[in-house]
Amino acid sequence: MLERLQQLLWEEWDPIGVNDMEDAMGEYDSYASTLVDMLNEGKTRHDILAFLELVETAYMGLGLSGKSPRVVDRIFEIWRSTKK
Repeated sequence: MLERLQQLLWEEWDPIGVNDMEDAMGEYDSYASTLVDMLNEGKTRHDILAFLELVETAYMGLGLSGKSPRVVDRIFEIWRSTKK
């Protein structure tokens, strides 16, 4: 699941726009690890969305990308697929 979340964040979230730079691969891996922990702790969709938006605004100093709600849906699809 971790690898799938890393790929998702890299390909679909990418708030700083670096996924076309091969040397930046792995930029979001620590966030994927945090997401795994959050999912394992039973955090809600709202919690996950709040985390991603916090990363965009407070950690990265950006405005909201608008991608996070869709990415959260995909995170939970991946989560559910690993629980089958």
